[in-house]
Amino acid sequence: MPRSVGAPGCSPGCSYIAMSKHVTTDIDHFGVANFAMIAPLPAEKLPSARDDPKSCHRIPMPSAPLSILFVDDHRLVVSGIAGLLRAQAHMVFAAKNLAEARAVLLDQVFDLLLLDINLGQENGLRLLEEPGLQLPPKIIMLSGASEQEWIFRGFELGAFGFIPKSIEPDELLSAIDTMLGYPPLPEAGWIWDTQNKAVVNAHACFPKETVLTHKEREVFMHMREGKLDKQIADIMGLSIHTVRVHIRAIKRKRGHNRRLEQVF
Repeated sequence: MPRSVGAPGCSPGCSYIAMSKHVTTDIDHFGVANFAMIAPLPAEKLPSARDDPKSCHRIPMPSAPLSILFVDDHRLVVSGIAGLLRAQAHMVFAAKNLAEARAVLLDQVFDLLLLDINLGQENGLRLLEEPGLQLPPKIIMLSGASEQEWIFRGFELGAFGFIPKSIEPDELLSAIDTMLGYPPLPEAGWIWDTQNKAVVNAHACFPKETVLTHKEREVFMHMREGKLDKQIADIMGLSIHTVRVHIRAIKRKRGHNRRLEQVF
């Protein structure tokens, strides 16, 4: 079992599980769990985004089969999780890279997208930037790439929630079910707290002073790709001075919030 630790700067009640260094391939222990996907909640009964930011109680609804696109490059993980979903009568299509995902989305309509951020040499979030794709109404990042910047970038691009791959197999389906019972958040998304087994508002997990702005996040993504200050300035239509101001802010904020995989 992973060890329990607290996230640096995390609000009380927002705790995580230390992430394993690899994704388990012991698919046999993905026993079929008691799992029911849910229909949309009536508007008058939706939990409000103004409720307790750490969590709010959803209202159970009758189960309904969903069509799901699962994008992940780990074959055994896909096989195990897709098998559990299919056992609950859900229709699951799998794609191991962006090209396969694009092709499927151009041909099929889905209710839910489960998206890994790290697809080998590709970033899964690029799929959410593709023009002309009919993306599902609900998108959940299911990934071991757990940096705050990637998570919030996914929220910016339309993702609804984030579930860390450190989650126990018999907890995953319940986490998806629970998360789908919550309303979208206007400026963030939901994160599954693996220790408390609860859905929490992402802003409750990250102090405001550590969260990058949209421009800072865009600069950060270019930095991660190895681009120089001048290149970033040209791409974003900014002066080098402005880019360097953003870089200083990024370094200051990231000094308070290192990689989340240290604490998930």
